[in-house]
Amino acid sequence: MTKKEFERQRRVVSQSLSAHTSLAETMRRRRRLLLAAIIVLSVAATALAFAEETNHVDFVFSASLPVWAGVLSAIVFVLALLDMLFGWDKLAAAHEDAAGRLTTLSALYRGLRQEGEVVDTGSIDLEAEYWAVMNGIAPIPNRHFVRLKAKHLRKVARSQALDRDRNASLLALKAKLFVCDTWSLLKRPCPVQEKQGPETFLTDETSSDSERDSGRS
Repeated sequence: MTKKEFERQRRVVSQSLSAHTSLAETMRRRRRLLLAAIIVLSVAATALAFAEETNHVDFVFSASLPVWAGVLSAIVFVLALLDMLFGWDKLAAAHEDAAGRLTTLSALYRGLRQEGEVVDTGSIDLEAEYWAVMNGIAPIPNRHFVRLKAKHLRKVARSQALDRDRNASLLALKAKLFVCDTWSLLKRPCPVQEKQGPETFLTDETSSDSERDSGRS
């Protein structure tokens, strides 16, 4: 395998691993919040169900406490249906599985040696391993791709900055990187985009190796 292709695949694997890990954490967090709301409202509805009819609460509308218990029970039922509809638990499991498989694949790349412009993969068919994983894992949603790529690149930049300045404040590093990168962007002239035909979109490097590869999934 050529060094260029090796570096491309390793970069895609690293970025995809960060993206799937982030998505899994987000899905788990959303479901935990939803379950917490269901538990709290269920307890409240149960407690209000034994209240006296003469007790009223004025919130949006005036109703007795047992009526409010019924309202809360209805909300709990809706939240339970939303949990089934969104399927955050299954999505989180799919992205966790993807992250696990990418972690194993990433370990293969770290164990290989580079000799000049060629990478010696030994008895490992790295190309087959790469596509087997990329085609077998859950895809990264297009609407999240750019945000997750930016998050990954910021993480890499901060890690490299910490290697140079180990005792620096993380907040200060984030601020400096933000200011420097933003200033560098503003100083550069706007890129001149060539006119493209109807079938030539997403053909340049800006389409990202990860986006192309995750699209195969």
